[in-house]
Amino acid sequence: MKLKNIIAGVLLLAACKKADVFTYKAKDAVYFNVYNNGYRSDSSYLNFLNIPAETDSYVFRIPVMITGVPAAVDRSFIVVADTSSTAVAGKHYRALPPAFTMHAGKSRDTIAVVLLRTPDMKKAAVTLRLQLQENENFKSDFQPILDAANKRTYLSRYTIRSGDMLVRPPGWWDFMLGDFTLKKLFLICRLMDKKPDMFEGPMNMGLNIEIGIFMQHYLDDMRKDGAPVLEDNGDEMTMGPGMM
Repeated sequence: MKLKNIIAGVLLLAACKKADVFTYKAKDAVYFNVYNNGYRSDSSYLNFLNIPAETDSYVFRIPVMITGVPAAVDRSFIVVADTSSTAVAGKHYRALPPAFTMHAGKSRDTIAVVLLRTPDMKKAAVTLRLQLQENENFKSDFQPILDAANKRTYLSRYTIRSGDMLVRPPGWWDFMLGDFTLKKLFLICRLMDKKPDMFEGPMNMGLNIEIGIFMQHYLDDMRKDGAPVLEDNGDEMTMGPGMM
């Protein structure tokens, strides 16, 4: 009898533990899922100088992703502007909505942030630091990712810098492309069907080499035809020493 009681107790305990496993459900999490040139990124720079002068706003779309399985209904999540931002709501960007939506059946979505072009951006860039906040649907407590160089990449925070002045983008490699000028950037985009923001992420060596080789051949051909390409200051356009 005692043995039967012991066995029954063990089976009951196992059943309870099994029930706990199947009934417990952790809250899903939401995070920014941005890649630039194949590298995970937590920041971007928008230069309005790369956008036609008559354009006074730009819709900046940021991918987000969730853990867990998609839900059958829309679920809201919260993104706020961190107090460390220098961008001002209503002046440098349109105020964020109270919540964004992860649509039913989806594990990936995007949020749209409208950046506004203002005269003060010609003197200094402004920063909008977006922060995910926990709500009833999602948590967002990811630790930063460390790369081989010990550089932190944040999943719950995304920073957008915006300006309207000549700035050498971080992904531009002088050794291959030479000195940065807007005329050279726009020529590259026109000839190679690329976008001006392709250099805003981390430097992509392969991209720089591809562009450098193509542009060097183009400039050489134009020079041979007696129509060298000139910069706005009258100097002949050149690529970097890696192309010489």
